[in-house]
Amino acid sequence: MSKLLPLFLFGILTIQSPAYGSCLDEAAKFAERVCGDIAREGSNSSVSGKAEAQAKADSILSRIIGSGSASLSAEALKETYTGVVREQLASDRFNVINCRMEMVNKAIKELCKDSSSSERAAVGSNYLQNLVGRWSRDSDGEMIQITRDGDLIDSKQGQGRISSTVEAGANFAVHFHAFSCFYYVTFLTNHSMVFARRRGGKSCESDKFVRIAD
Repeated sequence: MSKLLPLFLFGILTIQSPAYGSCLDEAAKFAERVCGDIAREGSNSSVSGKAEAQAKADSILSRIIGSGSASLSAEALKETYTGVVREQLASDRFNVINCRMEMVNKAIKELCKDSSSSERAAVGSNYLQNLVGRWSRDSDGEMIQITRDGDLIDSKQGQGRISSTVEAGANFAVHFHAFSCFYYVTFLTNHSMVFARRRGGKSCESDKFVRIAD
């Protein structure tokens, strides 16, 4: 699967699962707001140095945290995200999707890391039903199809299997005859998603997918 699938959920789908799903939901919504602010205010063009990037990161985080977050503490949010926001502000090629992915990845490693493996697996199982359908890969227009029983048909690589996992910080694994890819899957909307590679070779590159209407 050259350039198979890529992470992170903005407008994340509601997951009826315990603490882990709730934590990811909060983190994804927060990331969407922060990265949206950076996109509106501009990144590298309006930041002249590390000190200014730090000040601007503090300003953005304080403004958004001030409006409240249901379960994530202000202190934890600032501690987790200040460095990520500062780096995004200093980037000369800011991309809002990459920004969201970086922030959610950070949440997976730090804010939501205390969840049990069973909770994370439950989240992945629930997501699988949301992946069912035909999808067009953004980078090259090639198609993948995912069935309810976990079959994945790629127009380049042929047939494989997709299943939930907690290995390598991923929530899904795609297995072909000769290789396997581990991804963290997130939804941008109900009709688009990103597969972010967590482990795998060159055939497992991250990418965005758009749902093909039936």
